[in-house]
Parts: sequence; structure tokens; C-alpha cells
Amino acid sequence: MIKILVVDDEWIALDILEILLGEIDGVALVGKCVQVKEALDTAAAQQPDLIFLDIEMPGMSGLAAFERFRELCPEAEIVFITAYQQYAVTAFDLSAMDYLLKPVSRERLARTVERYKTRRGQGGAESEGGMPEEHGLRVKVLGSLEVYGESGTLLAWRTKKTRELFAFLLHQKGPVYRDRILDSLWPEHDLEKAQTLFHTSLYQLRHTLKQGGYGQMVSFADERYMMSHEDLRCDADELELLLASDRSGSRAAEALALYRGDYLEEESYGWAETRRYKLRASFLEYLNHAAGQVKGGRREAVLRKRIELEPYTDSHYRDLLLHLREQGSSAAMEELYRQMREKYMGELGLEPSLTLKELLEGV
Repeated sequence: MIKILVVDDEWIALDILEILLGEIDGVALVGKCVQVKEALDTAAAQQPDLIFLDIEMPGMSGLAAFERFRELCPEAEIVFITAYQQYAVTAFDLSAMDYLLKPVSRERLARTVERYKTRRGQGGAESEGGMPEEHGLRVKVLGSLEVYGESGTLLAWRTKKTRELFAFLLHQKGPVYRDRILDSLWPEHDLEKAQTLFHTSLYQLRHTLKQGGYGQMVSFADERYMMSHEDLRCDADELELLLASDRSGSRAAEALALYRGDYLEEESYGWAETRRYKLRASFLEYLNHAAGQVKGGRREAVLRKRIELEPYTDSHYRDLLLHLREQGSSAAMEELYRQMREKYMGELGLEPSLTLKELLEGV
């Protein structure tokens, strides 16, 4: 049995990892920690075989804690987890066993466990060349737009409009006429100016993609422009497929990991609003359904996500408080109620309609 310790400053991230690891044979979770100091103490006591360590941690970062874990658990392998691709080279230089980019999928996590088994002589032959490679463009549009090339490098755009043009063509999922592009991206300019800006942005877009090895992604035919999705993975597409196919809630952890935020939330593109609202509504519907299907830590993660998305819905708090009561977690109930009351009073000037006393007494 492979003993695993997970370290992340967000409880929901820990819950998701626990759920995903619970679906992999031959592993045992020996600790979940939100603080590095706590994790170091747990590592010293439990001597885990495999440590999943978030890089962005308060107080002491995962990178800074790397050597301390090495000292305390010299036989343990360390896997860095982060939302930021730029740490990959540093992680490799530190001789970390692997590097996982959030959101972590069940398949990717399973590959990491298999990689550990291979290193310890429990699996097949390990491939050469260090950390596993991801092929094709990896595009994140949930929360913010991030595009990673095959080497794991974050693509940099010359201008904001070049970036938006990429997002718009990706959003269309098929051919689109130039006039529609002009109306959506440059509505404030006359036709001649808009055409000039479009062709400049299109040139820069193709140049950026070519530098990343994807020079043929944007094509023109029949008076329309189109972006090829053949060598591209998009988190929103993956989430939509998951929501449509998973009626049992069995893949709730993957859905939670994928949903970093609303569709192109940080960019606030007006043309993306319809899909933004539709995807958010579908995700909330999925969470409401999954809340009645799953149990234990998986249910708690779902209930916490509902609160994150709809923070002023009393029934969401009530469901989670009742769940925590069923788990015998009175301290967690008190902390959640404190957060709820603080939010209601601070932002709405209202007391919550339900009281913690009533819930603790089971009324």
C-alpha cells in the first residue's frame, strides 16, 4: 500500500484529491494538511511514500518546503501541484518526481501513481525524459484564458485583441464570417478601421501560434475563418461532456477540479455571456443533483462548491451544516456558521435566517 500525504491551502482542493485518490487501487491517504508546518509534522510521524505538495502556500511555499520534506522523509517522492505552469522548470530542477497542473484529472493522477510504482519496481518500464509530457495545445477558459503549448510554455499574446481573437475563434467551434468578427471585437470602429485592426490581430495570432508549433490552426475558406480543434484540449469542452454524461455524480471530483471559475470570467467578453451563464447554470444543476447522489468527503466538496457559487442561498448552508452534523464535526459547523454570519452581516447587513443552535440541537 502506497502511503500518501496531500498538502494544499484550500480545503476543497484537498477534498478533490482525496476523492480522486480513493478511486485508485493500492493507495492510502495518511494525511491532509492546509499548512506546511502541520504537513511537516505529519510527514515526520507517518513517513509517507508519496507527497502531493501545492506550490503556492501561505507562510512557506511548497518550493521552500521541498528540502525540509526531503530531510524528514528521505525515501518519499514529491509531486508538485499548482495552477501555474511557470513553476515546471523549477520543479524539475529540484528533482521532483512529477508536476501536476490544476485542475488535476483522475487519469493524470493515476499516471503519477503508476510512475511512482515504476520507480519503485512495482510497475512497467518508465519512459525516458523526466516528467510526462502533455501533447497539443492545452487551453483553459474557466476562470481566465490561459493557453499552454506542447512544451508546457504559457503562450504570450502581443496585444489584448490578439488574445481576444483567439478566444473568439475558439468559442465559435466552426467557421465564422469576418463581418461577425468585426462586429463582436471592434464594434466602436468604422468598417475600414475595424478591418485594419482585424488583419493586424490575425497576423499576430498566426505568428504566435506558429512559434508554438501550431501555424495551421487558423484557416480561411468560403469567406469564413475557422480554428481547428484537432490538436487542442479545452477545459470547458471537457466539463460540458462530463456534465452531460455523468448522471450518478461519480465524476464530481473531476467536475469540481475543472470549474476554476465562470467561462472567461476574468476577461468579461460580452460575446461570451450566453455560454458563461449557460455553463454556470448546468454546473449548478449538476452539483444539486450530485449532492443527493454522493456521500462522505465527496458530498462535502460538492456542498462547499455550491456555497462558493451561490453564497447567499440559505439552503446551501443548511445542507452543509446538516452534513457536518451527521459527520460529528461540530467544530467545522461552528466555523462554517461563523463565515456565513460574517458574510451576511458584512455584505447584506442581515442576520442568517437559521441559527447554529437549532442545527446543533437537530431542530
